[in-house]
Amino acid sequence: MPAIIDGGVLPEGIHDCTLDEVRGMFASSGERARLLDRFDQFVERLGEFIPDNRVTLYLDGSFITTWEGCRDIDVIIEAREFEREKSRHLRTLVSGPVKQEFIEVYKVVLHVVVPGLRGRDHRQWFQKVKGEEAWRFGNEIEALKKGIVRLTV
Repeated sequence: MPAIIDGGVLPEGIHDCTLDEVRGMFASSGERARLLDRFDQFVERLGEFIPDNRVTLYLDGSFITTWEGCRDIDVIIEAREFEREKSRHLRTLVSGPVKQEFIEVYKVVLHVVVPGLRGRDHRQWFQKVKGEEAWRFGNEIEALKKGIVRLTV
């Protein structure tokens, strides 16, 4: 995993990491360690929705920064090519009571991206430094991009 850059974020790009690497870099306090423990529980629960239990997840949000005020982990689940026909089913994970369970119990905000299909590609959107985050960089850097983490679990 690359080193954190100025502003407390990963450098631009998608970085393949293990959960142990994420834990070593971002579970630096008690609250962050608890968030990652909940994330482990979330992955187990996710297995009930993903039959073969192999899935690519992208992590972002304030958890993938050095900011100590984080309270949740943003997660993108990537539907693989052969799962396009299941995309409607996967999208049920981000609506209604299941989404609320993930937020309330596991502190995970879940998004689904289906490569090749229309809709917001959260992998790209999460790499942009938003206006509310620009203060971390000392000025307005709307065009700056930051890195996210890719895990296969």
